[in-house]
Amino acid sequence: MFGLSFGEILFLGILALIVVGPRQLPELARQIGRFMSEIRRATDGFTNELKRQARVDLDPIDFLNQRKSNHQSEQKISEDSNKQTTEALPQVTSTSEKKDE
Repeated sequence: MFGLSFGEILFLGILALIVVGPRQLPELARQIGRFMSEIRRATDGFTNELKRQARVDLDPIDFLNQRKSNHQSEQKISEDSNKQTTEALPQVTSTSEKKDE
């Protein structure tokens, strides 16, 4: 627990008994237990949310569909760019032909 050996935990328990006293030690232990429980619940909720997001982001079918969609979009952009370039080329050649005449 927290990287402490049994001897260190025993020492801390005896020290707490001396500092806090035998009457208040059970209440302090309960408060510490409640606090640790709240921390554990909060971190579990955060961890579960991260895992859920990772599953959603890494869903293989969605990933493949998104990749296919991205490829189609890139292909369409490339085709549009090629079409615009092709349309612009005759204008450039016709302008240079006029200069030669």
